Amino acid sequence: MFVLETERLVKNWPATVSIPVDGGSVEDHPITLDLLLLDNAASVKILQGDEATFKRVIQGWSGISAEENQPLDYSEENLSRLLQNSFFVIAAMRAYQQASSGQAAEKN
Repeated sequence: MFVLETERLVKNWPATVSIPVDGGSVEDHPITLDLLLLDNAASVKILQGDEATFKRVIQGWSGISAEENQPLDYSEENLSRLLQNSFFVIAAMRAYQQASSGQAAEKN
């Protein structure tokens, strides 16, 4: 039976951060995100790149490291840093769109 929910937390949703490299190629970096799926009005804000909504939606992650190659812990400060990186934002936006529309996760 379908249950109407106003929010739904999905953990370890696969995403891929694609980074451009020389020669017109990209390097794909698999990560996972814990995403709080919201109603349609809030979901539209994600597609518009609204930082406050991203901060509400992204509840955790794995597969992300700092420049020193140490795992980047989930924190509001680190999330703010990640949201300044367009490659991360694109990956998060794509993952949220897949999860919120019921599409199957990306295969990493």
